[in-house]
Amino acid sequence: MVQLVDLLDVQLRNLTPGGKDSAARSLNKLQKRERSCRFYVQAMVETVNNLLQPQAQAAWRQLSTAEQLRAATTLLDTVEQGAFILADNLLKTDIVQENTENIQLEVARMSTDGNLPDLKFPQTGGQGNSIHLSANTLKQHGRNGEIRIAFVLYKHIGLYLSTENASMKLGSEAMATNYSVIVNSPVVTAAINKDSNKVYLSDPVIFTIRHLQQSEENFNPNCSFWSYSKRTMTGFWSTQDCRLLGTNRTHTTCSCTHLTNFAVLMAHVDVK
Repeated sequence: MVQLVDLLDVQLRNLTPGGKDSAARSLNKLQKRERSCRFYVQAMVETVNNLLQPQAQAAWRQLSTAEQLRAATTLLDTVEQGAFILADNLLKTDIVQENTENIQLEVARMSTDGNLPDLKFPQTGGQGNSIHLSANTLKQHGRNGEIRIAFVLYKHIGLYLSTENASMKLGSEAMATNYSVIVNSPVVTAAINKDSNKVYLSDPVIFTIRHLQQSEENFNPNCSFWSYSKRTMTGFWSTQDCRLLGTNRTHTTCSCTHLTNFAVLMAHVDVK
């Protein structure tokens, strides 16, 4: 498990340019590099899909909680980096989609000139999960008339991102019971022009996310994001700068003023 994650990371570093090479500026070299990046992202998505299959849970459980957390965080980070290496090597404006059972990825190089529509991910097949960026956000963060964007939706990765140190906003119902905290949604990543862990927005990002478990045992939804260190690949769930817009038995809608890896955490009680 850990070796597979490390292998993805090594392959990613091999794609990262090592310096300026005049020969690499030729169209043929650039086209070859774009193809290599596309193949890498396709293989990366297929690998992550396999790692998140239900039958892979036994292998994950052989790791300690801390090892699971580091491996899952490394996956989040590596997939995002791989997405931006592809975005940076697209020779023209384009949208690349890779959809599997457990991970959906979209990489875009877009023009920010003219009248832009708001952007929604995924464009199809979200199964009740969606994230929206305003046209104003796209224009504000454009560079030289273009913007590069990465979206990823992970179905089961929240199982391996510990809620032990999660910051939770608790209602009276949760405070009056013995509860545990679970990640009760897919994890959705949204990132722009990759520079740092978080991009801050004047227009909040809005996301609606489907609950994985839809029962009365789960309550008190929290709009959360995975705050992690790139140096140690460890992190925790935080609610900072995120707020709840609405919720029902099946879905929760949130807004946040930054872009990162989002999920809905809920209090959980065992009903006997």
